[in-house]
Amino acid sequence: MPKNEILLVGKVVGTRGLSGELKVEYLTDTAEDFFSIRRIFLDTKTLPISVLGLRVYKSHILMKVNLVDNKEAAEMWRGKSLYAYREDINLKENRYFIEDLKGCKVIDYKNKNLYGLLKDVINTGANDIYVIKNSEEKEYLVPVIEGTVKNVDLENDEIYINPLRGIFDDN
Repeated sequence: MPKNEILLVGKVVGTRGLSGELKVEYLTDTAEDFFSIRRIFLDTKTLPISVLGLRVYKSHILMKVNLVDNKEAAEMWRGKSLYAYREDINLKENRYFIEDLKGCKVIDYKNKNLYGLLKDVINTGANDIYVIKNSEEKEYLVPVIEGTVKNVDLENDEIYINPLRGIFDDN
């Protein structure tokens, strides 16, 4: 079940030009995931601000928003986190919000052993890494590579994995 209606999607790291474009570090999987966003929030308790335009610029997104029409106004946004409605973000098939994965039980696909709960997901650029914490508070790092994640069942808060040998061996 969805946990939050409003999700963290980016951070303003600078400005570009005189018209008040915001330079955004996106926290979505790809820049394209950002393109469906039409309303943005500075935090989860503010009213939404309309997104007037988006474009990719190097490894960032340049965003034009309502009420920001010059460089000085854009500078006031520097360092701010950006949030969006969950419903405004179109995920591809077999893609999930990290927020929804956190807290899921991580279970061995073959023998159904419970490894622990998913505490966090680290994005390395090459692949994600699941941070799993067991009942004794020990953490395990599981790379999300081809064949590792077998099934994600968000209705039951379960992730079935086929881990690499040695990750959960306690020697």
